[in-house]
Amino acid sequence: MLPAGGVEITPEQFKAAYTPTGQLSIWMTRFGIDPSRSEEMRSIRDTDYVDLLRNHACWFGGAQALLESLLGKISLGLVTGSWKIYVDEVDARLNFLRYFDTVVTEDRMGGAGFPKPHPHGLLLATKELGVAPKHCVYIGDMTTDVECAHRAGMQSFIINGTFTAKEALQQSDRSFASLRELHAALRQELS
Repeated sequence: MLPAGGVEITPEQFKAAYTPTGQLSIWMTRFGIDPSRSEEMRSIRDTDYVDLLRNHACWFGGAQALLESLLGKISLGLVTGSWKIYVDEVDARLNFLRYFDTVVTEDRMGGAGFPKPHPHGLLLATKELGVAPKHCVYIGDMTTDVECAHRAGMQSFIINGTFTAKEALQQSDRSFASLRELHAALRQELS
């Protein structure tokens, strides 16, 4: 990662250094990169990331089957701290946005003004869907997802992923080992 900027980060280093906010300034400090190179590094990072998404984005295990099973049965919204350009790259590869009735990206949340756990993105989605927050569930994998859902007045379901903290599993309304396990639970509840 970031080889064009003279920085090589291994997957192990990424996992050890990963933070939910992932701000570039944190990465630059951690890897000893001069702050005067922030615009250059941001450009390199964005180019590398778009290339990665364009060529390597893939479905999480069970995600497509879950979305297929819910299509047309309930309203679905996607709320993400990712920028629209990144979401569009993933969609170009996977055609996943067709499952969602509304999509709220970082661009629509006013940039850095409303990061999770601020509920703005979730509340915007519920408004666009015409569904009260108390009738919604937010599915995520981070502690900030749980906090965000609860601040918005909705339930939180957590999928135990690679970076999921124990606190997220404990604080969520329900936790699942995988999307497949969530899918099985929803099949029972929606039938």
